[in-house]
Amino acid sequence: MEPTTSPTLVRLERSPGETGGHVAGVVLDRPQALNAISTALARALGDVFTELAADDALRAVVVSSSSPRAFCVGADLKERDGYSDEQLRGQRVVYRRMASAILACPVPVVAAVAGYALGGGLELAQELGMTQPRAAKHLRVLREVGLVRDRKAGKQRLYALDARGLRPVHEWAGGFERFWNESFGRLDAYVQDLKQARQEE
Repeated sequence: MEPTTSPTLVRLERSPGETGGHVAGVVLDRPQALNAISTALARALGDVFTELAADDALRAVVVSSSSPRAFCVGADLKERDGYSDEQLRGQRVVYRRMASAILACPVPVVAAVAGYALGGGLELAQELGMTQPRAAKHLRVLREVGLVRDRKAGKQRLYALDARGLRPVHEWAGGFERFWNESFGRLDAYVQDLKQARQEE
């Protein structure tokens, strides 16, 4: 494949010979950190998917890693450890933009996962399968349980969140996130202990 653009930490590749240029390859290219999602990587990934969404010739997207060791190991905790509260809030905006750009992609998106996919990396792989058709399905489910309401405006169907139904969901999601953060924190410690034990052998 020949790269058509090279955003920081993310490569966008097209192969006219194999697929007529209708399939794009998005390569996470931060191998030294096992593609840990830094603010810069999240911004680059959002930029790439924003670009792809405007491509009428696009038929599918495959997201992969330049590293054989890992697809993505989740958030860059080393970067986050040095952030102030204001920087963390700013990073969350970048992350949300990245997720919105992925979900807005109008064609099928698949993750070619090889190696580790941990924490937010696993969530990213799952999110890559939740493009427009699947998102529409989930919106119907959320409407049926009262979490969103919708109305028609001409040929468009507009959705809005119903805040009354979101509080328990928010509380559950917060607890779920804390649980997984603690779990992966223990996993990271366990992996480090294993590495140290092997070095001492």
